[in-house]
Amino acid sequence: MDAEKIPPIVNKKWLYLLAGSMWFIVGIFLLSLALGWFEVLSSERKFQHILLGIGLSIPFIIMFLVVAGRNINRVKAMPESVSIFNFQPWYSYVIVVVMMSIGIMLRHSPLFKTDLGILYTSIGVAISLASLKFLRMIFVNSL
Repeated sequence: MDAEKIPPIVNKKWLYLLAGSMWFIVGIFLLSLALGWFEVLSSERKFQHILLGIGLSIPFIIMFLVVAGRNINRVKAMPESVSIFNFQPWYSYVIVVVMMSIGIMLRHSPLFKTDLGILYTSIGVAISLASLKFLRMIFVNSL
């Protein structure tokens, strides 16, 4: 069976919504974990950790914008009706599993959660912002 025809089949506009929504939800999830870990800090330290996380997010923003752009170009080149699973290339599913496994290992590591929260803030901000690139495509294609 052709990978583009694995059910359910949808209009490719739905792939932008699915990818953008998933990326946004993951970003918010990471940010909520980080903010929860920062609760033990004083207000001043919490503010410093959040600012540091946002500042360190720049390389992650660039990386996720590049990945989003590649996925958008893939979807643009597809026929109008495709499998809902084609919002990212098949090998990306393996990368997602690896990234989730690393996240689980880090959360169960002896690292201080407040320090880990800086990394989670960086990635959460970046992936949330990059999700907007997918969501923008819904409106660009409907004009």
